Amino acid sequence: MSNAINNISDRNFSFSTLLEMWSHLKTLKKDWKMVWFLLIILVICISSEPYFYKWLIGSIENREWLSTLFKIIGIWLIFWVATIVTRYLYGMRLLQKAMKDWGDFLMKIMYKMQCLPIEYHRNIQAWEKQKIVDRSAEAVWAVADNFILSVLPQVLVFFILLISGLYIDPLFTAISLWFLPIWAIGVFYLGSAAHKNQRIANKAWDRMYDRLVDGIINLPVIRIFARTKAEYHIMQERMTAGNNAQFSVRKNWS
Repeated sequence: MSNAINNISDRNFSFSTLLEMWSHLKTLKKDWKMVWFLLIILVICISSEPYFYKWLIGSIENREWLSTLFKIIGIWLIFWVATIVTRYLYGMRLLQKAMKDWGDFLMKIMYKMQCLPIEYHRNIQAWEKQKIVDRSAEAVWAVADNFILSVLPQVLVFFILLISGLYIDPLFTAISLWFLPIWAIGVFYLGSAAHKNQRIANKAWDRMYDRLVDGIINLPVIRIFARTKAEYHIMQERMTAGNNAQFSVRKNWS
């Protein structure tokens, strides 16, 4: 298997892993011109909103005619509708291509796993193989769904607004960004804590699913020795541990 798959299974995610996951989005990369076109239109529409605020407030302060105000509001509504439509088209186009890439990658990793030596299949339990397949395919999907669909537009909008602000009023923009280093440090530590807690949660879920698979395989033995209640309590303890660990991750982002 590839290094990226091994890294995911070991929960060591890096920028090189991100690039390798991106390399598997082949259908999406073939359609990059249309995707980037929709992304640029979307970013322009979102970035124009502060300009309309400024235009409208300036018109009210200058006591311009109502026709001018209605003109501003009308153009603003057109951009607002364009933002909604473009966001929908961008998301649908992106996720449609990413869905095919996700399916192709899933089939590819399944084929590669089946071609591994027989010793591997004897030594590795079924739930561990499933974990590798699930997390690898999930990583490919996350690059499209989380990074390209959600994060990338916001990053581009931020830089466009930053450049515009520095061009219009450099001093005021620089003063308004005093909090940015504090925010960046806070996000870094928050993300590090969430990543650490997620690794703990993953280990807790792995222990639970390990016990679940073991219980299902040995169900006849559990019934023969009347260990149904004992097995239930063990599963309940591991489920609680997993829920508590996952809740710690949620607290980091809430």
